Amino acid sequence: THKLFNLIFILIPKFAIAVALAATGSQYVLQSESEEEVLLVMVAMTFIVGIDELLYTSCTPPDFKLLLENLPPVYPPNHAKRQIFLTVIRPILTGTIIAL
Repeated sequence: THKLFNLIFILIPKFAIAVALAATGSQYVLQSESEEEVLLVMVAMTFIVGIDELLYTSCTPPDFKLLLENLPPVYPPNHAKRQIFLTVIRPILTGTIIAL
């Protein structure tokens, strides 16, 4: 259920915002008549992408930030198998593909 929640309320909206920003921003960049306008549009797009971090930094109390930073990592159930793949099997496969 938490995976569905994350998908619906986090991943899909983030993806939709990124696609909308890319489409809208690229139109503004293409229609810009001067380098100053291009720069202004790019700064505005950067601001929109980074506003969540700015809000977190400025609005979250320091005690809560400290609590979040000290939380232990949460691993998926098959984390050990994935680590074996990443450290052992993946380099072998990569080397084999490169050798071909």
